[in-house]
Amino acid sequence: MKKLVGIFAIVMFAFTLSAQKCTLPKAKKVKKAQNVKIKRGVNHGTITLAEAQRIKGNQRSVNRTVRKATADGVVTRKEKAVIARKNHKVNRSIRRAKFN
Repeated sequence: MKKLVGIFAIVMFAFTLSAQKCTLPKAKKVKKAQNVKIKRGVNHGTITLAEAQRIKGNQRSVNRTVRKATADGVVTRKEKAVIARKNHKVNRSIRRAKFN
């Protein structure tokens, strides 16, 4: 019985460690796509360097939010919504910078 309890405790400990490494693959994918859009805009001359720096600052805000959301190991619906909203805002700012 003691072995069973010990094994159960080890399994639960391992499970909590794996849950701690919570990531948001969609956020990473969106960030990568945004970086490509910014680089293309700068290369084509549709986005100035100042605009690119401002957009990168907005991306840093999103990154901070993602880090805070994943810090406790659980990302709630509300946190996901906040991240999605911030990513959408960055996408809009990229579009505005390209076509202004």
